[in-house]
Amino acid sequence: MTENQAKLEQFKNSWGLTYAQLAAVLDYSEQGVRQWFFTDRSKRKRTPPGVVIVAVTSLDELWRLRGKPNFF
Repeated sequence: MTENQAKLEQFKNSWGLTYAQLAAVLDYSEQGVRQWFFTDRSKRKRTPPGVVIVAVTSLDELWRLRGKPNFF
């Protein structure tokens, strides 16, 4: 697992997000987001783009200040 993948997983877990919620927040497909979390041995595993890590870092800071919004 790369450092970026670890940051993404930590963000997802610390805010209790589902894959669907994470996909909605980041404006990616749910399947695309799921592929970021596949094991390293999977042929379908993808690495999240750098812009996603920047967005996750910004959202984490914002939500710590203002609280997590209700998604659904």
